[in-house]
Amino acid sequence: MISRKEVRIFDQASLLKRVNGDVELFHEMIELFLEQTPQQLNALNTALQAEDFVAINHHAHSLKGSARTIGANALSEAAFQLEIASKKSKLEGNDELLNKIVYEFEEFKRVAKSFKNSASEQEKMQKEKEL
Repeated sequence: MISRKEVRIFDQASLLKRVNGDVELFHEMIELFLEQTPQQLNALNTALQAEDFVAINHHAHSLKGSARTIGANALSEAAFQLEIASKKSKLEGNDELLNKIVYEFEEFKRVAKSFKNSASEQEKMQKEKEL
């Protein structure tokens, strides 16, 4: 059973619905998100260090959208908070917001990995039943 906290971190049902039940596409999207997000986080960190509010806004907005699309709701919300702060050209608290974003990405990876392992086990059991 999936807990509410895990759904907040990664809403698998929402993503599966978004890809019309295509499990292969579902897994491809997760892998792509896991590959690209560290680059987005690095760009966001660089923009924060440079106090470039236009770039912070751009990267936070981009991360918010990709996280929402994949079903990483907590990560999307954290990115949204940073996007709002950047529009106010506010530096105070941005490091904490970036730490929250990084934390939520790590949580997403944890839940996605456990989901992937669970799905692999279910596939094995299904194949064994067919034999």
